[in-house]
Amino acid sequence: MNDMAFVIDWIRSDARSRKLAGVSIRKPLGTVERLHTLVTSPNLMLPAELLRFYECCDGVHLGNWCLMQQKEVGTEWQEDRLLIQNWGNGDFDTIDISAGASNGRIWFRGHDPEYHFVVAPSLSSFLVAAYLAYRQFGEDDDNSGLMHPFDSWRNDFRGLYWPHANYPATNG
Repeated sequence: MNDMAFVIDWIRSDARSRKLAGVSIRKPLGTVERLHTLVTSPNLMLPAELLRFYECCDGVHLGNWCLMQQKEVGTEWQEDRLLIQNWGNGDFDTIDISAGASNGRIWFRGHDPEYHFVVAPSLSSFLVAAYLAYRQFGEDDDNSGLMHPFDSWRNDFRGLYWPHANYPATNG
């Protein structure tokens, strides 16, 4: 079993044993060919962990927060990052697909203000941290471990995106 399969199985069994509502792991599609069509340059490379994730499942929901289904993953922002989690307001979590040392890192991409930072060194560490935050706090809007990074910063909440979400001063 690979590391991602272990992470997915651990989340599934832990959520079941805790009777944790809101955790859903979609069945895999059986192919990851669509992801390969998103790589449009020899300077890009799909992270092995991303491929293993979609070989194990087709998305993970933790309440309203979810790692996208394979059909939703896209490159709408910049060529070397794939959108993997949509905050619903123009902000996204992305995975680096550049062929260099940063391949596989998870980035937050904020649009207003335009602000980007590394959230996790890998998809598996990001997924485990997200699950642990959900397990601890659920979807309590005032205390959610999966609170939007800007709200986390504004409320000085040290959840999944802290200390990275140190936003520059804004007029809002």
